Amino acid sequence: MAQSDSLVIHFKSGAKRTIALADIRKITFDSLKSSVKQVAKEEPAIVYPNPSTGNTTIGFTIAEPAHVQITIVGAEGKTIRTLSKQNLGAGYHEILWDGLGDDGKRVAAGTYLCEVRSKGKLQVSKMIVLSR
Repeated sequence: MAQSDSLVIHFKSGAKRTIALADIRKITFDSLKSSVKQVAKEEPAIVYPNPSTGNTTIGFTIAEPAHVQITIVGAEGKTIRTLSKQNLGAGYHEILWDGLGDDGKRVAAGTYLCEVRSKGKLQVSKMIVLSR
């Protein structure tokens, strides 16, 4: 089964369970705030599709309301694009990157990092951009 077609649950005990999305009718969270804090501490931002030839969605979770900065960084460490500098509420958020740099030009094929910064925390994900 493809990775995008399933949900993987990681338990505190270290065990994990994979469930096919087609088998899920409803997901509810009784204590979302504590779950969000756990995710925000341990998980990098989610980047999809990856690799990409165009638009890329960046999904991330923050545990509490915070000023969030999202930047795309090149392999040499230079900031390629600042996508967002804004105050956001706690929870899951998504932002779209159009594959352009701050100069308005399409970035070259290569490996980039997506950095999500909030309240002294840094979530980093590697992205691969393919040529069109």
